[in-house]
Amino acid sequence: MTIDRSLDSLDPRFYLKAIEFLARLTEAKIYVMVIETGRTWKRQEHLLEMGASQTKRSKHLSGEAIDLAPILQYKNGRVLQLEWSADAQLYKRMGEIASQIGGIRWGGDFKSFKDLVHFELE
Repeated sequence: MTIDRSLDSLDPRFYLKAIEFLARLTEAKIYVMVIETGRTWKRQEHLLEMGASQTKRSKHLSGEAIDLAPILQYKNGRVLQLEWSADAQLYKRMGEIASQIGGIRWGGDFKSFKDLVHFELE
């Protein structure tokens, strides 16, 4: 099953916000890897079965969400290590930057299922 990482898969209403968000992260020297943008229903069902998602109405299905992970190590054009720690301050800072743009909701602010890598159109 392929994972879609293309920014072109984002809904036009979210695309420009995502581009601005990525630019602001870069300005803040937070370098990230796009983990996923669009998603098929088959992939969503798979993630539900694995417990990696809690909803059948993921905004990835409509191109209104992006998952990003901070890059910790990068060498010779290759990502060597991503930040996955749930207590990482980098994610909190990313959420703050997203809120400054407006119209982007961070999965770390979800009440039940905290999804630190997830950012979606409000």
